[in-house]
Amino acid sequence: MENESFQIFESCHEVVFVLCYFQGKLGVFSLELINNPNGTFEIMPGVGQQKVMFVIHVRNSELLDYESRRSISFKILAKEVANSSLSDTADVLVYIDDVNDNVPQFAQAEYRVTLPENVTAGTTVTQVSRTIK
Repeated sequence: MENESFQIFESCHEVVFVLCYFQGKLGVFSLELINNPNGTFEIMPGVGQQKVMFVIHVRNSELLDYESRRSISFKILAKEVANSSLSDTADVLVYIDDVNDNVPQFAQAEYRVTLPENVTAGTTVTQVSRTIK
């Protein structure tokens, strides 16, 4: 903590809050994200007074690619509006989960099968395979 004016409380959930120890105009502060690559995330609200709960949302999902990076880190900055020397920061580390984002593909474009008209129920028609790259 840079000074004793602010305290940013971290949570394992997406809701986090800032507590400011000043009253009146000195209790108004701005919230911003520092080192937020390509504006990937946004913080809402951007301004608060005294105690504010805020949420960090995904704004641009371009960089959320597990194959490119496993995590993204940035900082939350709470800064007093009337006196910008009063501030606090908190580190945020977002882990990216791998999900299958590739299109499945069949081994063949077309499968042709000939069946006798007296085939019994339960007879295997063909085996089809597909892959995900």
